[in-house]
Amino acid sequence: MRQTTPTPLATVPPTARIAVVSANWHTEIVDGLRQGAKKAYDAAGGSLALSEFTAPGAFELPVMAASLLQEGFDGVAVLGCIIKGETIHDEVIAHAIAQGCTQLAIKTHKPVGFGVITANTLAQAEARSADNPNNKGYEAMVAVTGVDRKSTRLNSSHTVISYAVFCL
Repeated sequence: MRQTTPTPLATVPPTARIAVVSANWHTEIVDGLRQGAKKAYDAAGGSLALSEFTAPGAFELPVMAASLLQEGFDGVAVLGCIIKGETIHDEVIAHAIAQGCTQLAIKTHKPVGFGVITANTLAQAEARSADNPNNKGYEAMVAVTGVDRKSTRLNSSHTVISYAVFCL
């Protein structure tokens, strides 16, 4: 796995309501992603409490994210872990989640940070959820806060911008 340096952080607007939705599978891995997301949010100066929610599984992440954005959240990071099995089930689920998050960001014009690890092995997932610069939860939140900040500036100029950010 490549080593990266932490992405520069944008400052979170003081009134931004940001949420994290985590899948309830591979909880040790997802806990690491959640900690990474919190670390990025705090480092970006998030002043409101980071709202956290749990989805029954990874497949439900886009639906829960959609509900939160509809309720007035300014951005959401979805976190989960899918590990390759004996069939292509992991590919089907990962593709559905990615498509759902992309369409959600396009439809709502709000950032959806994709922090769903798609790994071949548990060791790969652990490496991507550890407390290091490669933490995909951290990267997903950096994307949410950065895009939210840019969207705020651009929307004040009557320009609409939308993004889905993927951290694989």
